[in-house]
Amino acid sequence: MTTTGSLAASDGAAASNDLADAGRYAVVLRPEAKDFTHGFPQLKNLGFAITPEVHLTIRMSILDATGKSVLEKDYDSGVVSGRSYMISGSPMERINHLAHETMYELMRRAASDVHVFQQSRPAASPSP
Repeated sequence: MTTTGSLAASDGAAASNDLADAGRYAVVLRPEAKDFTHGFPQLKNLGFAITPEVHLTIRMSILDATGKSVLEKDYDSGVVSGRSYMISGSPMERINHLAHETMYELMRRAASDVHVFQQSRPAASPSP
């Protein structure tokens, strides 16, 4: 990601597995899914409805231009319950939706921490 002023990724972001040009970016991130579980515990609703649940853990690493980890932090969603509904023919769609919402919230938390990390470091000019 490159930055202008204090706005992370204001100049955009790039996705790559290659660190060849990493020195020109303000921050290099490596997200990693650590744990994902899901289920439909029916005891909550006495078998009359389904409540989808997910539990997701991601690790966000901030890397230097050589790929060395500068900071790592795990983000754990805890058990997240969706809205209960009567049994339907596509329960996995509810899990899929809830999993994406949960991942979004974890990534927002990580982005906030990346911003704090950037603000706590002296400004470095990107390599030419």
